[in-house]
Amino acid sequence: SLPASVAIILVMARSENKSNGAKQLARPLGRKARYISPKCADVLQAARSLYADQLEPFGRILLRRVREQFAARSRLPCDDDVPLVDPKDLHRICMVCEGLCVEAVDGNEFSVTFLGEPTNFVDVCSDLDPYMPDLWDALASHLD
Repeated sequence: SLPASVAIILVMARSENKSNGAKQLARPLGRKARYISPKCADVLQAARSLYADQLEPFGRILLRRVREQFAARSRLPCDDDVPLVDPKDLHRICMVCEGLCVEAVDGNEFSVTFLGEPTNFVDVCSDLDPYMPDLWDALASHLD
């Protein structure tokens, strides 16, 4: 099990990419923005990869993971060249994906879980650190 800070870094870098492509849509957003409309399979794959990282699939994190996976399948870096995922579209798709439970969290935020599966998510806001200071010192030395 990884500490929360390392898990977050890995989430930003990790891309799981074995699903079929998502349909691309073009919509204006101030300027011309490109959007992808993920399929249920894309959302399920993204949620499954977040489970593997022990991160709760909140809408904003799920949105990013779907986009990262699209970038990986398209061989694009995950930056401004990668089409966006419309948050309302993602929420709508989550609501119809069989096997997902969608719960409102705060305001416009939501979380998805797999029905009947246990959750073991890292609390990224927790002050508890199960790792000894020596581990962090060694990591800091390695990164310097």
